[in-house]
Amino acid sequence: MREVVVDTDCGVDDALALLILLRDPDVHVAAVISSAGNCSAAQAARNAAAVLAAADHSGVPIAAGIEPDGKDYSQSPHGSDGLGNTGLGVSSAELSALPAPALISEMADPTRDLLCLAPLTNVAAALRDDPGVLERYRRVVIMGGMGPRANTDRVLAGYPQFLIKGDTNTNHDPAATAAVAAAAGAVVWVGMNVTAPLHVPFTLFERAEGVLGEFVRSISAGYAEYATRMYESAELIVTAHDSVAAAVLAQPGVVVESEKGTGEVIRADGCSALWATGDGPHEFATAVDYQAVLERIQQTIGAC
Repeated sequence: MREVVVDTDCGVDDALALLILLRDPDVHVAAVISSAGNCSAAQAARNAAAVLAAADHSGVPIAAGIEPDGKDYSQSPHGSDGLGNTGLGVSSAELSALPAPALISEMADPTRDLLCLAPLTNVAAALRDDPGVLERYRRVVIMGGMGPRANTDRVLAGYPQFLIKGDTNTNHDPAATAAVAAAAGAVVWVGMNVTAPLHVPFTLFERAEGVLGEFVRSISAGYAEYATRMYESAELIVTAHDSVAAAVLAQPGVVVESEKGTGEVIRADGCSALWATGDGPHEFATAVDYQAVLERIQQTIGAC
């Protein structure tokens, strides 16, 4: 059994990623930490509670994360509520007595993994108080970054918009990403260089069955329109960045190629992205098994 602590800014793709883990009989979600990003940290906690309830896992501890000042979520592609403006997030969530950074430290154990799907604000705060916290986790999988700097031309050829807007989670809190990139630990970065190519046809969501299928289909409709425009797709699609990271966490063999390196946050024109440069201890995914990820999504939403 793989035990995991999940840090999430629970938007549409986070919800699907969390469901992938909750529906895997070989994975136990030990705690959920909410972060601000797709929506506020408080809203993300309520959304996570709704996802847990939908999957019949309401007993999982939730800690609400640090709330940045002055953030406006009204234009988020995930909707102002993070779940496609569906109102499916619960009105309140029963929260852990521990603050999010403290719970990250409290749960750190060589038998557990940490999955980070959100801006790294909480993780960086945990590192300030507990510099060795990531070393105490068996494995830390982070959805963030752009992969090796040497592969910039590949990113430019496939997704030039990324070089303009930066990578989403780093953009929200570049200093936090830099702090985590400098920390010791068995860290795997699953960047937008490997998450973006997985375009899930929305027809898959339309075929979804059962309670979870209806939940995912409802929250994904608006996000699908955004993803289709963003990636200039001829068909309606959903991008599943966080699901790729969740699959890597649950099944390490999903990463078929990777490089070791040191993460460096590059800032330009008001945008930020993490790139791997030179040698270093962290692992950066460069190729993944998309079919394995897609099969997990299909199994989760009942669209086999």
